[in-house]
Order: sequence, then structure tokens, then C-alpha cells
Amino acid sequence: MTRECPSPAPGPGAPLSGSVLAEAAVVFAVVLSIHATVWDRYSWCAVALAVQAFYVQYKWDRLLQQGSAVFQFRMSANSGLLPASMVMPLLGLVMKERCQTAGNPFFERFGIVVAATGMAVALFSSVLALGITRPVPTNTCVILGLAGGVIIYIMKHSLSVGEVIEVLEVLLIFVYLNMILLYLLPRCFTPGEALLVLGGISFVLNQLIKRSLTLVESQGDPVDFFLLVVVVGMVLMGIFFSTLFVFMDSGTRPPPSPESISTSLW
Repeated sequence: MTRECPSPAPGPGAPLSGSVLAEAAVVFAVVLSIHATVWDRYSWCAVALAVQAFYVQYKWDRLLQQGSAVFQFRMSANSGLLPASMVMPLLGLVMKERCQTAGNPFFERFGIVVAATGMAVALFSSVLALGITRPVPTNTCVILGLAGGVIIYIMKHSLSVGEVIEVLEVLLIFVYLNMILLYLLPRCFTPGEALLVLGGISFVLNQLIKRSLTLVESQGDPVDFFLLVVVVGMVLMGIFFSTLFVFMDSGTRPPPSPESISTSLW
């Protein structure tokens, strides 16, 4: 009888797999097609974000495969950071372009806020990956610094003070949800899945709180509506995490032993 040995972890210079390269090619094709259609400073920011996410995803993949990530993400061959990082920015760009064509300035600004929020959350995940990588990858840090500097500079001169505060609020909610997720559900999500799911939940919760405090100024005490939003948000999060707990319990429960089966039959 032969004993199966675990496959060795890939070294620092391990090449990218074909599936990862194919996934990156599809993502870059979508990004470049939207960039060719929009062709403004925000689409250039999306291209810079995709480039840095491609390099940082390789660091996340290596950390997960080697088991070196101090944060309790699920070990996987692919972190999925690149496609997850581009979902919200591309949705925001498409919304901005559609609303600009239709002559709707309110939702045009809302699309810009969605794109900026997605970029901020993606940059935070990239900084987190490089912060726990040893030795520190100099070239990837330079690429992240250049891309982050360009995005922050453009957003600084494009967003109003209220929109910047809104982006920072979503980022703060995202950080807290990440801490809760990694403590309650360790090794349940990859970094890309956590970025996609928690980024969307953070944005929706922030919008619910913002709308409840701004649309009912003359209709009653805003605290009452704020508490209502908190209750609804907690119920939605409870349903979401309860479903995950049921899924984890059914997937990790060991098979019954023959002794327990015979005992239950008798």
C-alpha cells in the first residue's frame, strides 16, 4: 500500500496556471472593451486597477497555496481577486455612461460613486495581501503604488466631499464585516469571494442608512428610521450567515461510523 504525499507548495517563481491566465484574459478583454467605449479618466483608472489586481492576485494565490495567509481565508488554487475587483468598478462605469447618454445627472454621479467605492475596496484587499507577504514583493508594491496613486489623485479631483465620505463609510463597513467574517466563518471564503460578497453588502447597508436619514427629514425622527434599517440589515445578515452555517455543517459533518449506525438501528 502506498501513501499519498501532499503536493508541494509552489515556489516563489511558480508559473501561472492556464485557467488563471484564461480568466485574466477574459477579464482584461471586458475591461478594455468598456474602456474603449467610455474612454475617460475613470476607465483609465479601471485599467490601472485591473493591472495591479492581476499582479496582486498571484501573491494571494501563493499565500493560500502555501498556507501562509495569517487571515483565515479558504485555501484554494485561485483567489479570484482579479474578477472580483473589477465587478463594482465596471458596473459603475457602465451605469455612468448609460445615465450620461440618457441625460440623468443624479444616477451618473451615483455610478461614479459605485466605481470609486469598488476601486477603494479592491485597493484595500491588495494592500492587505502585500502587507502579509514575506519577503515584501518590491515590484508588485511599486505597481500597486502607481495604480493607487493615479486612482486616488483622479478621485480626489472628481468626487465631492460628501461622495468621498460615502466611499470611506463603505470601506469602514467592509473592514468590520471582514473581521466578523474571518472570526465566525474561518476558511469559508476566498479573498475574491469575500471582496465580492462583503463589498456588495457594505454598499447596500450604507445606502440604506444614508437614504433613511436623508429622505425622511420632515416626516419624523430619523433615529426611528435608522433603527428600522439596522433591524432589517441584521435580519438580512442573519439569514445570509445562517444559510452559510447550514451549508458548512452539511459539508463538514463526518460520515457516521458503523457502530453508531448499528446502535441507531437497534
